Amino acid sequence: MKKKFLFSLVIILTAAQSGYGASRAAVVRKGNKFYLKGDFDHSVAQYTKALESQPESDIINFNLGTALYKSGRYAESIEPLQKSLLGESSPIKSMAHYNLGNAYYQSGLKLEGKDVEQAVASLEKSLSSYEQSLAFNKEDQDARFNYDIVKKKLERLKEKLKQSQQKQSSSQNKSEEKKEDQSSSAQNQKNQSQQEENSKQKEQEQNQTQSSQAQQQNQPEQEKSQAQQEKQGEQEDKEGSRDGEENLTQNAENQPQSGYNGQQSKGDSEGDEEDLSKQEAQMLLRGFQQKEEPQGLLNVFKKMNSTPVLKDW
Repeated sequence: MKKKFLFSLVIILTAAQSGYGASRAAVVRKGNKFYLKGDFDHSVAQYTKALESQPESDIINFNLGTALYKSGRYAESIEPLQKSLLGESSPIKSMAHYNLGNAYYQSGLKLEGKDVEQAVASLEKSLSSYEQSLAFNKEDQDARFNYDIVKKKLERLKEKLKQSQQKQSSSQNKSEEKKEDQSSSAQNQKNQSQQEENSKQKEQEQNQTQSSQAQQQNQPEQEKSQAQQEKQGEQEDKEGSRDGEENLTQNAENQPQSGYNGQQSKGDSEGDEEDLSKQEAQMLLRGFQQKEEPQGLLNVFKKMNSTPVLKDW
């Protein structure tokens, strides 16, 4: 790097001796002195001042870019070095490409920890700059050496970038798979809930159907049981009617006839007839309620008609 800068100083001094603007040349020489002393910041200030009167100068732009590079301001050095390529001087172009290769390389190294993709792009430009420098001077061993170093570093950065991209892609895929799993899980839960609800509804419908069928099956039995109860009640009523008729007949037959043996008093006869008439009348009413023509009815009426009613009940 020192060799190339010294060569540029020779160009500057030659240009000054051939009628280069005295004032501008003095500023450039002052910048060169600061540069040789290692005072790169003051050197940058002098070169910048010289460019005010001649902004397109390839020599001044080259010196400014080189001073910026030496001060560690690699990204800032790129623009003036690129402008130095606009001149007609092939030696300056060769040195400018060489220094651009250095600037792009150092800028790429700073980007490696922040943005590997940008670092790779910067090193690719560095490699291209060394190739351009070698196109002007194939015997430049420094350019050849730097080219090989940057090429190896670029291959490592590309591999690092590839791994980073694969890792990022894998992370994205996992994230998408996780989202899909969550979505699938939510859908499965929803489907399961729907199935449970459908199952409950179906079970309720089955229970209702079974209950309805059971009611329909029990209804004939209930009707049959009710009919049997009614029939049994009718049978009991008939038996009760028959028993009442028998009792009525027996009572009528067992009652003493009026004037029997001619010895019973009239009072006793009337009392017995009165009591008998109540009982017979009650049994007679029950007999009418149970059967239209109870047994012994004619005898009862005959006996009742033959005995005067002494009491109205």
